[in-house]
Amino acid sequence: MFSLIITVNILIGESKINPTYWRYLLSGYGGELKIIPKNPTSYFDKNEWPVVYRELFGLEKLDGPFAGILDYFMANPDKFKPMYDETEAQTVELPGQWQTNLNQFQRLFILKALRPDKFIQGSQLWIESVMGRAFVEPPTLDIAKCFEDSKTNLPLLFVLSTGSDPMEDFVRFAESVGMGGNKYSAISLGQGQGKKAEVMIRDAT
Repeated sequence: MFSLIITVNILIGESKINPTYWRYLLSGYGGELKIIPKNPTSYFDKNEWPVVYRELFGLEKLDGPFAGILDYFMANPDKFKPMYDETEAQTVELPGQWQTNLNQFQRLFILKALRPDKFIQGSQLWIESVMGRAFVEPPTLDIAKCFEDSKTNLPLLFVLSTGSDPMEDFVRFAESVGMGGNKYSAISLGQGQGKKAEVMIRDAT
């Protein structure tokens, strides 16, 4: 997400992206829907359809390159089914004129409307095409370099994603600078551990 924000802000600064589109991508359509028509598809269920319709209705309101998208979808729902069915939906071409009329960034709006679960993957493909592969590959953690920027009153905070665990790297680094063994303290935060963590921080400073 951070790379997406950087890329969009650069292109907005270069007048290559309309800020209105970016705001819509972040917040979606905020207006009122008085009527939601009957679901024309065989693949979106009754819970999914109102969300999809709201997204497409909002795109129609954006006008510009999206003008006509709602009517086209309502008349040709089966032409969008490959995007719904495909595991790698972010690679599926849009039907009709939409593949050529919309640029890669604008096609993300359709992907978000129909397959929001693939929006991140689609964004990464777009970022890579604009900024290069380095902007979608997470950098390797170098605790030693991070430690150089820290102070006793400027600690390091690790914001973790699912499946990541820097503990092994931390222990290895602590040992490499002579702070292994009982010279450091570790605690897994959870219910009832907050007070213990406060004591450890206080003792460390």
